[in-house]
Formats: sequence, structure tokens, C-alpha cells
Amino acid sequence: MDDFLGFLSLVKWGLLACLFFSLSAGLTSPFILLNRNALLPHALTHILLLPLLVISLLFPNLDEFLLIPLAVALTLILSLFIWVLERRLSIFEDSASAIVIHLSLALALVLAVKGSQYDYRLLSYLFGDILLATEQTFFISFVVFALTLIFFLKHRYSLLISALGWEFPGINTARLNLIFLLFLCLQVVLGAKILGVLLVSAFYNFSGLVALKLSPSFRKAPLLLLILNLTSIPGGATLSYLFDIPFSAGAIIFMSLYLFLMTLKGR
Repeated sequence: MDDFLGFLSLVKWGLLACLFFSLSAGLTSPFILLNRNALLPHALTHILLLPLLVISLLFPNLDEFLLIPLAVALTLILSLFIWVLERRLSIFEDSASAIVIHLSLALALVLAVKGSQYDYRLLSYLFGDILLATEQTFFISFVVFALTLIFFLKHRYSLLISALGWEFPGINTARLNLIFLLFLCLQVVLGAKILGVLLVSAFYNFSGLVALKLSPSFRKAPLLLLILNLTSIPGGATLSYLFDIPFSAGAIIFMSLYLFLMTLKGR
């Protein structure tokens, strides 16, 4: 027991940052799933690799407070190319996403090879490491959650209308979707630092799917989703300690139990 408490003390800032990230993801997840765009966070994590390499190449010692906003801005700009291709070429969103993702990955690979950019910061974003999380990381995750909560409370009904594809007078869905994408980029960049780009998008799918399936109405889904996401943090930490596996993998495995139990129940 003492060893486990010592483990928790060692990764406390990472766990606290994960808690607030999971809350932020829980607030945005239902609208992503209702819009049938579950792979959008996963797409953003792939696009994020190029901004991270560019920043590592140009500003190798950039402070975290400046790195995250810059990475968010570059990721947002690249993700907007999906919208441009979709409109200009009259193609489906998934096709436009695939084009931007593969081009971003190709350019990231070129920069990684030519610039020899394999520093610890890039590796931490690739695979995640809660040991590297600091009090600063926790503070940023709290601010992101607070801003997401304010946005959610103010625009939740408009977001629902937009996610369902409805049109109502007075609701600027294009502007709303842009702000929503900005928050999503912010969450993905933050989550990637702790959980890694390979697994961070799972927080938008596993619990969200279970919550939407089990909730009797949409109004109750966000609360259940937040509870499920929050539960996955201590659950993932426990699995990480018991089986000596990365925390991010432990959290995803724990969340997969939700789907397994729901499958057994036949819901």
C-alpha cells in the first residue's frame, strides 16, 4: 500500500492534469459522436505531429506556456485545410481529412529525418509521460477545463443543433464550429502531452459511446460521461501500477471494460 501511495505521489501532477483533461474531453465528446465524427480527435493528433516538429526545430527551448498555444494555433490552421478541401474539391470530410493527415505526416517525417528532431519533448508527446507533468501542466489543464465548461454552458443547445445538422435562425453554425474546433485542438494538444498522441483520442470515444447508449436522455449523458472519464483515471493508475504498463494504456484498457460490460449486458 505504501508503494502505491508513493507511486501516486510521484505522478500526482500528471494524474490531476489528466482528471481535468478527461472532464474537458467529456464535455465535447457527445457533440463529436452525435455529428458522426468520432475520428476527428484522432485526426488532430496526427496533424499535431507536424506543428510539434516545427516548434522543436525553430524553438527548441520554448516554455510550455508558449508551446501549447503555438501548437494549438498551427494545428488549427492545418485542420482548417480539411474544410477548404471539402468545399473546394466537393469531397467528403473523411477524404479531406485523410489527405491533410497523410500530407502532415509526410512533412513531419521529412523534418524528423532532415532535422534530427528526436528530443525528449517530442517523444513525450508521442507516447505520453505523466512523470514529466508539472504543476504548470496541471494549471494549464485546469484553465482549459474552465474555458471549456464556460463554452459548454453557454452554447450547449446551439452545439446540439449543429451536431444534429439542423438549421435555426440566429445560430451561426460556421462560427460556432470554428470555436468548437479551437477548443478541441486545445484539448488534444494538452492531452497529447500527458497521454501521447496515439491514445488521447480514446477519451472522446469510449466513455462517450457508453454514456449516449445508457442515458435515457441527452441531458443526462454529459454527467454520466464525466463520471466514466473521471473513473478511468484512478482505474488506469491502478492498472499501470499493478502491471507495470504506461498510464495511458492502463486508462484505455480500463475504459474498454465499460464497452465489454455493456456488450455482455446486450445494451
